[in-house]
Amino acid sequence: MHQQVIDQRGLKTLVVWLLWTVTSASVLFMLYREAGAWTFIVQDHTHITQIILGLFLFGVVVNFFHVCVLTMEWFRAYRLEKEIRKKGLLPLKIKKSTRLVERIMLALQHILQQHGSPDVESLLMTSFSSQYRMCDFVLLMGNLLITMGLVGTVLGMTLTMTGLNHAMSAVGEDQRLVLEGVNHAMAGMGVAFYTTLLGSIFGGVLLRVFAWITKASVESLQDMLMHTLLVYGVVMVKNTETRDMQLLDANMQHLTEHTALLQQALAGSRREMGVFREELQQLQQTLVTINSDETMRNIAKGHAVFFRDARRNRGFFSFFKASPKQAPSENQL
Repeated sequence: MHQQVIDQRGLKTLVVWLLWTVTSASVLFMLYREAGAWTFIVQDHTHITQIILGLFLFGVVVNFFHVCVLTMEWFRAYRLEKEIRKKGLLPLKIKKSTRLVERIMLALQHILQQHGSPDVESLLMTSFSSQYRMCDFVLLMGNLLITMGLVGTVLGMTLTMTGLNHAMSAVGEDQRLVLEGVNHAMAGMGVAFYTTLLGSIFGGVLLRVFAWITKASVESLQDMLMHTLLVYGVVMVKNTETRDMQLLDANMQHLTEHTALLQQALAGSRREMGVFREELQQLQQTLVTINSDETMRNIAKGHAVFFRDARRNRGFFSFFKASPKQAPSENQL
């Protein structure tokens, strides 16, 4: 059975992320070995450096989840691009819409089926807004780490000043208190140094690059979809408009044919009305002729008398019993 080969281009975001993760791990190893950062993080009684490290690891986990999501989106996007090049967008069959690129294609199909004009750029911007917000969240974590480093610096300087104050107040009285004050001041200097160092490296460098990797991947995916839809979607829209114009022309042709039939029917009606008018004129002439003929007039009078007697219930045979000399006068009629 033929098995489809996975498009290796979809792994580029994950590969870049792994390379930067290796670089970040090298930086952390250097901090652990050369600067003794891990020892200070464990012994930090202010817990500022521990909070910075925890926020950094949380940002990395969120960023890794986003990278996995983008990797799946890239795989699906390349597969859909291949199918669109062969078949076009409208014949494309999408069984499920679990991926963002699938929902975008379904939205475009719906717009085109409703004979609308899709705004591809606006649709892509609104669809990828959640991906941009995820990148901004990781960037926010980096800025928060820088802020935590500054807070740790201020806190460390405060502890240093407090320790020096205690040491100075104990000079000449208790050597042990002087040493404790100096140790307290040195611990404060350590807090100020390490929080600034860790906040700058974790938030200002490492997390910023992690956020840039995902944001660049989102922008590249959006550009790839834009290119695919503009190259193959414009032709599809033009074909749809051509089909609509052909349908409109066919409807106009049918309307013209129906108008011609209606005009023919009206012309026939006018001819029939002319014939009817001529027949009425002939009938009028016949009535005038009947009026002018005395014989026909007498016959009409006889029929009138007959029907008058019939209406008076004189019976049908009374007409035959009447004397022929009793002709009705004109006044009786």
